[in-house]
Amino acid sequence: MKESTNQKKPTTGNARRKTPTKSSSLKPGPKKPKPAPKRRSAAAIKQHKEEKKHFYQELIGLIFLGLGIFTLISLISDRVGVLGDSIRSAMFGILGLMAYVFPFIFLLIGIALIIRRPGLFS
Repeated sequence: MKESTNQKKPTTGNARRKTPTKSSSLKPGPKKPKPAPKRRSAAAIKQHKEEKKHFYQELIGLIFLGLGIFTLISLISDRVGVLGDSIRSAMFGILGLMAYVFPFIFLLIGIALIIRRPGLFS
């Protein structure tokens, strides 16, 4: 009988693989310097500041819009709870009938801040 040649030969325990080990792959040599942090140009910094300024203006505009809507609803309706009742009584006590104009002023300021008309609040 003929034995097939595809059978694996038995290996001894002393046989070593020829793959690199961790110690041989970490050879001391010239190290690459860390890249310097990227610096922005003056124009890029200025543009970033402008974008940040516009973001905060829009955020404040949204706050004014929300405040205007809430005060208008609190003046017109009874469904805004204890806070709305106290706002209504305080506004009527301080401003009288002009309390109805006050929420519209908040709304106009909020819209102006969101639209960002040049020269309006600058």
